[in-house]
Amino acid sequence: MGGAQIDTLCHTDLDGLYAAGEDAGGVHGANRLGGNGIADSTVYGGVAGDSMANDVIGRELAPYDEKQVDEIIRIVETPLGRQGEDLYPLRTAMRVSNWEKIGIIREEKGLQEGLGFLGELKDRLLKSVGVQAEPRAYNIPWNDWLNMRNLLDASEMIGLSALERRESRGAHYRSDYPKKNSKEYLKNFFLQRKNGETKLFERPVVMNRLKPEAIKFE
Repeated sequence: MGGAQIDTLCHTDLDGLYAAGEDAGGVHGANRLGGNGIADSTVYGGVAGDSMANDVIGRELAPYDEKQVDEIIRIVETPLGRQGEDLYPLRTAMRVSNWEKIGIIREEKGLQEGLGFLGELKDRLLKSVGVQAEPRAYNIPWNDWLNMRNLLDASEMIGLSALERRESRGAHYRSDYPKKNSKEYLKNFFLQRKNGETKLFERPVVMNRLKPEAIKFE
């Protein structure tokens, strides 16, 4: 139901980044029918692969900022060898909180509590959780730390967009707003990280084939 925005050739807004399958948003709207993920991955995976192959023909290597690379390395190596909190109880707490607060049935109070808890977990993960330093090549705890960092970001995006959509639509259900509200919410929400801050903005849904008023229910 959500993911990176792509065009028909799987390009994102970030040059050189492609998305396909359930990493990309907009293919199935607000619905998430069983089995669609396989079709998504097969069809759009092939499209993305063809796009990549075509786009690199005759292309020079892109320039990069060495200071930015060094900073990324510094951040991802932060927990290595640090004596601190155990990662796994935090991961369990994140899963339980997400299920209870940002799961199938959502409402404003729970979403706000869940988002607040995610912020606490992110702070603890970055500042106090430590994992073994060796080996580097096959370090499962370090891999789990990196995964949880990404999961916290993804969970925050889900919670923020769910909080903003004060209606129920498709598989998104708000117990405090149980009905669909196409008058106000026939739009998509987008999240963008800039200078360390997450910004939310919206755009109207593009209706290039069928408009809601043209749909007849028997």
